[in-house]
Amino acid sequence: FIYTHYMPLKIAHRGYCINYNNNTVGSIKDAIYYNFDMIEIDIQLDKNDEILLFHDSHYKDRLIQTYSYNELKEEIPDIILLSTLFQVIDYKNVKIYLDLKGCDILADKLHNLFKKMDIDTTNIWIASFNLNHIEIMKEKGVLYNLGLITSNNYTIDILSFIVSKYRLGFVAFDLTMLNKNSIQFLQNRNI
Repeated sequence: FIYTHYMPLKIAHRGYCINYNNNTVGSIKDAIYYNFDMIEIDIQLDKNDEILLFHDSHYKDRLIQTYSYNELKEEIPDIILLSTLFQVIDYKNVKIYLDLKGCDILADKLHNLFKKMDIDTTNIWIASFNLNHIEIMKEKGVLYNLGLITSNNYTIDILSFIVSKYRLGFVAFDLTMLNKNSIQFLQNRNI
């Protein structure tokens, strides 16, 4: 759950994965069907810089970025490209939370995909553990909905600096890192 303005959002983590594998069209369509408020999706690049929906950095002891999409498709038939997802769901009416994984260039490739496909990003939230991803997206001149994913517990002055520097709209903390001061600080700024 993410709490916004004291109202929890029901987020389908990697889609709704009861009937389908995570990060697939089936799990995402099920999340839409079951009326989740938002769908979190993991994205990363293959060796040809195609943006894939996939969580783990490795598959069969190899980095995902060393596979081509077609190689992965042979092994994982329901793996899809982000561009395909935008063609098969009504992304303008579904809140999507993209968790960027891997190398910094992913942020550039994502921005370019949005431009190439003329994607309305109003209902798309973009976050990463990697601050370079956030920096790159911020510098594109588009007011993306940016967030930080973290397993760190920051002092308020450092948290304030990060929030301001990257114009963050949300912070996704590991549950063990939640603390009253950080929550109050972020809520006071509508983050």
